[in-house]
Amino acid sequence: MKRLAIVFLFICCFKGFCQSYSYDFNRKLITLISEKNNEIPTVFEVKKKELTTKISSKRKVESDIYKQSMLDLDLAIKDSLSVVKENKDRLEQYNQINEIKILINQFIASKEPYELKKLQLVKAQNIAVKTQSNYLIYADDKINPKHKTKYFVLRKRVLDLKVHLKKIVWKIENTNVKPNLIELEEKEKINQIKTKLKSTKQYEYINGPIKSKKKTLLALGKEITSPNKVIDGQFMGLGEYYVVLRKHAGKAYEELVSVEEINPSKTKEQLVFPISASLIKKRETGSLYLVATGFLDEYSLTNLSKKDKFKNKVKLPFKIYNTVNERLIDSIILDYNRVTLNLK
Repeated sequence: MKRLAIVFLFICCFKGFCQSYSYDFNRKLITLISEKNNEIPTVFEVKKKELTTKISSKRKVESDIYKQSMLDLDLAIKDSLSVVKENKDRLEQYNQINEIKILINQFIASKEPYELKKLQLVKAQNIAVKTQSNYLIYADDKINPKHKTKYFVLRKRVLDLKVHLKKIVWKIENTNVKPNLIELEEKEKINQIKTKLKSTKQYEYINGPIKSKKKTLLALGKEITSPNKVIDGQFMGLGEYYVVLRKHAGKAYEELVSVEEINPSKTKEQLVFPISASLIKKRETGSLYLVATGFLDEYSLTNLSKKDKFKNKVKLPFKIYNTVNERLIDSIILDYNRVTLNLK
């Protein structure tokens, strides 16, 4: 576990984005930057290993429980649809009654003449009729005609109409409670669990002949205690890799797996952490190392020379350095630029 914790920390500390697929390193520069940062970058050796796995062929046959499972699944779906419809109707009822309140408030707040703004009341009354809400909001010969006389009296007394409408608003605010849909969420969750459980029982597998299969894999090796002794010279970037946490789906413990091979939905189950690291190869020896992606930005001459401070430069404006360390770091990067830019 301690080893895995070290891997996690070194990747988190240097999380970043590599800028190139070819990298130049200088051991003196790595030493100076390490001293400046007061920390030694964590680097792991990567080894090629031969792994033999036993594979048993399996034949899938339909089990007796399959048909019953499908019946149970159909029932669960019907239950779920019933609950969905019920909650949809309740929510629609709530929204419609709430719309009555909004329309009445718009009418009360409006400064327009009654004839221009009464449409708000007409809409509200139509919603009240539709939702079977016993509110007198508006009435005439066609709309809510049985309350026409009562409304006519209210209409003639502007203040009385306003008070009457505010009482309706108050009643809606106190009685129209938004429905709690937790029941729906719980039922959907139960149905999902049921479906998952049943799906695993749909088939039986009969074992066939056991076969052996060999493969070469990349595996996490020992931690390099002095990175500056091995990370020097030209390297190739081989892409981003994850480290496998445990044996799973044909993958070995501490095997390196490229990010393209990993199913994102199962990353947490398969890997030490959901953060990738960079695999680099020394051109001269072919040795492989695993470094944090950010390590390439922090320590490689290739990426450091591309920063705005050094880009296409062989000299920097005069400055007084606080430490010899900082001066030497700048000097090494500028010397590298002179070589790559073919300048003296």
